[in-house]
Amino acid sequence: MPQEKCPLCKRKSAVITQTNDHSNNKWYHCEYCGYFALMGSKVRILDNYSRIDELIFAINKLSNDDNYIELSHVNLDKIVDKVNFPSTPEEKIDYILEYISENEESYNQGIDIDGKDYRKFACKKRDDLLGIIDEAIARLYIEKEQGFSSGGGKFRLKPKGRDRVNKLKAMRRVDKNTIIEINNKYLLTSVMKDALESAYLSVENGNPNHAHDRMHTFLHDYLKNLCAELSIVYDSKKPNLQQLFSLIKTYVNEHSDGNDTAHKILRGLAKVIDAVAYARDRESLTHPSELLDSADALLVINSIKTIYVYLNEKLEIIQKSENFSKRNK
Repeated sequence: MPQEKCPLCKRKSAVITQTNDHSNNKWYHCEYCGYFALMGSKVRILDNYSRIDELIFAINKLSNDDNYIELSHVNLDKIVDKVNFPSTPEEKIDYILEYISENEESYNQGIDIDGKDYRKFACKKRDDLLGIIDEAIARLYIEKEQGFSSGGGKFRLKPKGRDRVNKLKAMRRVDKNTIIEINNKYLLTSVMKDALESAYLSVENGNPNHAHDRMHTFLHDYLKNLCAELSIVYDSKKPNLQQLFSLIKTYVNEHSDGNDTAHKILRGLAKVIDAVAYARDRESLTHPSELLDSADALLVINSIKTIYVYLNEKLEIIQKSENFSKRNK
């Protein structure tokens, strides 16, 4: 089939694989962008879209010849947000390492990375991709088997690169286990369950920095329901995370046996709560901002888990102690 100008990357690299003359729908396969469909005359929605690089990256990740990504004016951001766009040089190196690792398992040979495919690897231009590759080589993560005239070549992971990939996978496994543990051990509200499920899916897809704002929602709903259960009254109609935790902290202090260690722990956790709220407001998908990297997002998620588990266990001890005291009066 003759190649046409791709509506996404604007290169003459796309093939129209299917059309519907009645509705003017077109299905495209671009060698640089992947498989996608435009309905009617919606090609104009792409002209001024500010996240086009992220969209191309997402389509490359999500599409195949059995799964064309349908593009419309209402779903572009949703498509972009389904994947974690590597924004820092470190994240781009990690992405390349995992890309080589995944494809090595399928093909058992050096993996092609062409400089012309720079958008596929979250880069704005060819030289950016080649610079990332050079850095990965310098760190002894990968080695080049063969060079291409357009830049790039065939690459294999070196032992140090394979170790790095294994560490990245291990971090995600730990975080998924954290979420699963909460779900299995404690009674959850519907809001908490929905937030936890959404967080789990983000981590499952390798996007912990898309998950930590959902864990914030999880903790906020837990603390709000905890206040109701303990008959704690708050003044604000929409109390924030810090206000709710402060009330719970006061309750725990008042019902503890004067244990200074517990007081110190709670003061420390209050600072963690401030950081968790900041991360949600400034470094998550909730508001336009620069996302946390994966390691920091995992730290936020595991901090929320620690606070949640501690309060559950501590309040259970307080309840048992008070029930014991009532029985022995």
